[in-house]
Amino acid sequence: MMKKYEGHLWLSDIFDIEKPEFGSNNLILAPVGSGKTTLIKDRLAKDVEGVILMLVSNNFLKDSTSPQDIEEKKRRGERTYTTQHREVFGEGKHKIYTMSFAEFGERISLNDYCFKDVSQIHCDEIHSLPEYKSYGNNDGLTHAIRYLFNPQEGKQIFYYTATYENLRRLERMKPGTLQHVKTFNYLNYPGIVKYIELFNEKFGHINQLRIKFKEISEDFKVYGYKGLIYTKKIETMKVISEMLKEEGFNPLMLWSINNKENIMSDKQLQAREEIIKTKRIPNEYDFLIINGAMREGWDLHDERVGLVIVNSTSETDIVQVRGRVRMNIPKLIYRCEGSEVENIKIGPILDKFNVINKELNTKDKNKLVENLGIYRADGKLVRWNGVKQIIENNGFDVIDKTVKRKGKRFRVSVIKEKDVK
Repeated sequence: MMKKYEGHLWLSDIFDIEKPEFGSNNLILAPVGSGKTTLIKDRLAKDVEGVILMLVSNNFLKDSTSPQDIEEKKRRGERTYTTQHREVFGEGKHKIYTMSFAEFGERISLNDYCFKDVSQIHCDEIHSLPEYKSYGNNDGLTHAIRYLFNPQEGKQIFYYTATYENLRRLERMKPGTLQHVKTFNYLNYPGIVKYIELFNEKFGHINQLRIKFKEISEDFKVYGYKGLIYTKKIETMKVISEMLKEEGFNPLMLWSINNKENIMSDKQLQAREEIIKTKRIPNEYDFLIINGAMREGWDLHDERVGLVIVNSTSETDIVQVRGRVRMNIPKLIYRCEGSEVENIKIGPILDKFNVINKELNTKDKNKLVENLGIYRADGKLVRWNGVKQIIENNGFDVIDKTVKRKGKRFRVSVIKEKDVK
């Protein structure tokens, strides 16, 4: 996980200090938000003659890097272009041809000649290339990996990522793939800029998110906070969306515009365009729910975001999704391996359920179990004995005693805050 501080050195500053000597194939490891795009456009690509190629992981990042809106490109002085929109604006020798890994792979699978004039290649979010290849047999991506990880005459290749997980896996599966790659690791460089979160929490099963939504509902509505949520499958996105609606939130779900089975509505597409242009969640929505199509490469400059939830145990997913919010945030919640439910924080929600200092009979305890909805990683609901342990781990005492009412004796439990001595 990221360290709990924010530095002051951008990648360009570090390059001025370190003066790295690049080879033909260069991997730059750096935290999300440390100035990678500025480094590429203002330093590495600035004085290059010939065509520069920028490869990105998905169409959302492609549209964000090289906007389709011509007026927006003029305003930014954007010197990037795509197959569909070839106009560039602003000053400089360089022009950056932007395409996705998939498009590049499709072209390179036919022949290498179409890229003969390219002198520099920048592979953004390179961890996505072997990941996408692992999803199935894709000849284009196989050719892309073969071409990009080998020296190419007259070309200098750079790769960028904040997580090394997928590249290590690629090397284990295909030994020698990275033999020509020179690595420059700035992930923990002293003083490098990082975005941080004040608190981290974990959850073991998606159903545990219900209690999180109950816990935050009041603060979110009073202070106008917004949240970002990531999960891999559209089916799970819909489940989370329904959970949020049950707590009175208005969620927005966005996935790939190329998904033919689940075509987004005009309203979703309009919201997507607004996010690309403004880098903010539209006012009418409380939560933005995304999947892999928007996991990386775009920026959310929205000071109202108070929470990021990642329904994944993958380091790549956690770091990349957290990195979409380009500022420090109060809380990051992500999925953990195994159950690990004993340390879930439930103190604030107990107050809302009005159960502290009350005598709880069996029916009351079963109702509390259902309301809390704490699930283990295997999907099984944690019953009272487990909930009792979690309550005690949150700084409470649970006192079991026998009471007599209407001539009958029965057992009750009382939740009390621990005495501070």
